[in-house]
Amino acid sequence: MINTKKLLVGACIMAITVGVTLNAEATNSKAGTRGGQFLKIDVGARPAALGGAFAAVDGDVNSICWNPAGLGSIKQQTATFMHNEWLKGVKYEFVGYAKPLSNGRVISGGITCLGSGNIEGWKDKDTRDDFSAGDIAVTMGYSRKMNEQMLVGANARIIHQRIKDSTAAGVAVDMGILYQTKVKGLMIGAVLRNLGTRMKFENEANSLPLEIKGGMSVSLPKMLCVLDVTIPTDNNLRINTGVEYQLIPQLALRAGYSSNNDLDHGLSAGIGFNTKGLQFDYALVPYGDVDNTHRVSVGKRF
Repeated sequence: MINTKKLLVGACIMAITVGVTLNAEATNSKAGTRGGQFLKIDVGARPAALGGAFAAVDGDVNSICWNPAGLGSIKQQTATFMHNEWLKGVKYEFVGYAKPLSNGRVISGGITCLGSGNIEGWKDKDTRDDFSAGDIAVTMGYSRKMNEQMLVGANARIIHQRIKDSTAAGVAVDMGILYQTKVKGLMIGAVLRNLGTRMKFENEANSLPLEIKGGMSVSLPKMLCVLDVTIPTDNNLRINTGVEYQLIPQLALRAGYSSNNDLDHGLSAGIGFNTKGLQFDYALVPYGDVDNTHRVSVGKRF
């Protein structure tokens, strides 16, 4: 009799392996050509500090934007808010919530918003015509703990984008799995993100930034090590990795690396502090001469 759990995990690993092979010789000629580019910005100060490696991390409400299966181990209602000072004055916000139900089920929701502020524009050389742009995504998720080793989850997302007077709308889904291996502390995960409709501005339509992500996490005494491999449809394969060290029970130090940030060596860093059910996180991700980005997250378990 075929072991269903092993079959599912094997299929995920095979998909990742094949994708890595096919993508190894790809170029980045399609970089930035997909719609909904804001969906690729890292959500949450903790994941950002870890270099964007979060596909195999569980128990964190930020997983709704990384791998919805990770929400399946949440035991308490959890809410979070993130503010991101993105590049060149762009603001990026996230609000997330997860609620455990019975039988290992968890429902979740999240809203991400990106706002450009005022952008200088001109109708002609003598007539100024400033404008703004903004993006929003509303996500609803469902996760479940299948047994002591396996978590599964899925999201549905509504997306809306606006540039001046033009708008585009679409829907997408994420599907993920997390598996606790027989090796103590070793978890592997896989997720398909942003599978959905095309985003159409006036007469031009672009597909969403679909990607396959596989990862692993190793939990050691006082330390968490994470590694992700991402296969995007609009760029080269990328590697993300990070380390979290629990200096004391209330204080964590974090550092990470992302191969798709070549403006400042791909490094990131951050800190986390928790007290009385409140979680405070900060992440710094520099982009060389372009700018530094700062994320601050506040979470609450209740």
